[in-house]
Amino acid sequence: MQSSKLKTAFLFLLTLLYNYFFWNEKLGINLLIFYVLLAGTALYLYPYSLLRRPVIIAFLFTLLTTVMVAWHNSFVSKFAHFGSFFILVGFLHESSLRSVAYALFYAAKTMALTLPNGLQLLGTGLKSLSPSPKFARLAPRWLKLMTVPGAFFSVFFLIFSVANPVFADLSSQLGSLIGDALEAIFTNFSLLRFLFVLMGLFLIAVVLYKWEIREVAEKEASQTDHIIRRRVSQKLKQWAGMIALKNERQAAMLLVVSVNTLLLVVNVIDIRFLWFNFDAKQAGNLAKLVHEGTYMLILSILLSMGILIYYFRNNLNFYPGNGLLQRAAYVWLVQNAVLSISVLIRCGYYIQEYGLAYKRIGVIVFLLLTFFGLFTLYRKIETRKSLYYLIRTNTWAAYTVMILLTLVNWDVFIVEYNLSHPNLRTGHIDVTFLLSRSDKTLHLLDANRNKIIEQVRKSYSQSYSHAANEAVIDANSQLNFRTKSFLREQREYSWLSWNYADARTLKYFQSKKSPVVNR
Repeated sequence: MQSSKLKTAFLFLLTLLYNYFFWNEKLGINLLIFYVLLAGTALYLYPYSLLRRPVIIAFLFTLLTTVMVAWHNSFVSKFAHFGSFFILVGFLHESSLRSVAYALFYAAKTMALTLPNGLQLLGTGLKSLSPSPKFARLAPRWLKLMTVPGAFFSVFFLIFSVANPVFADLSSQLGSLIGDALEAIFTNFSLLRFLFVLMGLFLIAVVLYKWEIREVAEKEASQTDHIIRRRVSQKLKQWAGMIALKNERQAAMLLVVSVNTLLLVVNVIDIRFLWFNFDAKQAGNLAKLVHEGTYMLILSILLSMGILIYYFRNNLNFYPGNGLLQRAAYVWLVQNAVLSISVLIRCGYYIQEYGLAYKRIGVIVFLLLTFFGLFTLYRKIETRKSLYYLIRTNTWAAYTVMILLTLVNWDVFIVEYNLSHPNLRTGHIDVTFLLSRSDKTLHLLDANRNKIIEQVRKSYSQSYSHAANEAVIDANSQLNFRTKSFLREQREYSWLSWNYADARTLKYFQSKKSPVVNR
């Protein structure tokens, strides 16, 4: 009961803080402060969780994302924070978990159980916080006793208000204060804010309340990093099993060797024409080469990894004389690594031609994870690791990479790179793309306004034609409008929404004292 009362008190206190920190504010330093309070409360309620390394790592990773939200305020940092937050919930409530995938699964189960079971526990907590049963029994009696005195008090209050002007004036002032308070309460109340508070209440309850979900922990506990050989006791079944394994090994060998040969041809072509003799003018449609070609090659790599995972899943790892198949699999992994390098080179050529963008960065990040996946797949085959090993190591790698991505303000990085690295052949910069970046890049766009205007003019055959002048006016107007909107928006936020990226942009325009700032 004491624990339920404490959790309920923490729940309501943190919900009040949540409403104060985030309503009509943007995520910034408020998220960092609130996360420290929420995580500190959770660790106070479940101190034994700190004995487990995954909990400590998830706690520090999530803390880092809140710092990056307050620093960069980027979409990547916000996305990583909420992803890491739910991973932390899973590890926090079931500290025996080892895998990020199982932690996410546990967090999902926790969210599904919090709504129905949380209402019941919340009722128990409210009951524990309510007045004592003795007071509850005496309350109706006191209400009954106060009925007659209350009625006569009202009558005398009315008489004195009519008979004494000073008393009437004081009564009027008191009535006005009460009326203003009630008006403020009901004016500020809205369905949207009510739902906003409910969402905060739910998310906080997900962290504070722990449910017994033993099946998730038990399922992971049954998983090991190594494949266990399944032996068959009956001689007939054992003989049939060996025949089946022999057939499967032959099919695997045929598939791996044939696709290896096909992949060798593709890799030779890529190395010859893409690695060392690439000419963008002779490459045809570079966008098609990168977009369609990249996605199909990525699909090929994933399909290859899936096939090897399937064939090396169980007893085929223990088949006598399996060395030739293993060596063929290693060659396939190396060839897939070469193919990944070719995809990376394609992406690099495309960046040279059209500049940086989020999808191109995403392809690079995916390929880095692919290299790691190929290495872990080699380890699986070499040391007879299990599928669980692949899932555990690769999800931790993906989690770590997601956190590392928050260290860079990608919008600012993209704008800086594209402004300083125009197309090598044409000198072109995609101005439309640059002007669509977030407000955190406004100071860079304004500082490079002349370069942007020059690029707009260069996109027309006659730099000072009517169409070119209209495009220049439109680009200037768009930049000015976004600047004014940003400055107006900043005035609506309190210190809770502070973040370094917005503060830097705001300081730039304030120090510049341009007409746009004063409008």
